[in-house]
Amino acid sequence: MLRYYRPVKRSFGFYLNADDSHIQEWLCELINRETDVYGYRKLTICLQREYDLVINKKKVHRLLDEMEMLQPQRRKQLKHPHKLANNREIKASNELWEMDIKYGYITGEQRFFYLLCVNDELDREVIDFHMGLSCEGKNAAGLIQRPYGSDSFWKLNVCSGMSSATTSKRTRS
Repeated sequence: MLRYYRPVKRSFGFYLNADDSHIQEWLCELINRETDVYGYRKLTICLQREYDLVINKKKVHRLLDEMEMLQPQRRKQLKHPHKLANNREIKASNELWEMDIKYGYITGEQRFFYLLCVNDELDREVIDFHMGLSCEGKNAAGLIQRPYGSDSFWKLNVCSGMSSATTSKRTRS
């Protein structure tokens, strides 16, 4: 079937001036092919490439909306859930710890140094720290295991009236 469209002269060449009904037919053809999952922006590019149309994506959106063939707008999936920390009431020492990383610059060596501190939240006491030229996860794990492994930590908690089971349960959560 041969169709005649009036060519319109532009400075960069000719393009076809088509009616909305013809563009809607071409859109139906494109959607029935492998491009059925395309949105209006990709369908606009297909029309421009295959049918040499100079057409705006807004017009394609309007035509697809009239034909009720618009794809539903996709929802962006979060890469990780954004959860806020629990607001806790701290009543005794060693119930809640925090880790803090600070770094500074050594001018003589032109390097950075890192300071990783484990603080008790109630009395703001520094429980343990690591200072070095690198700060990795294994350093943080070592900081947590050192106070738990020492006998003075358990004696301190038992003497202060807290059992070791409650202490370990509270600090793990």
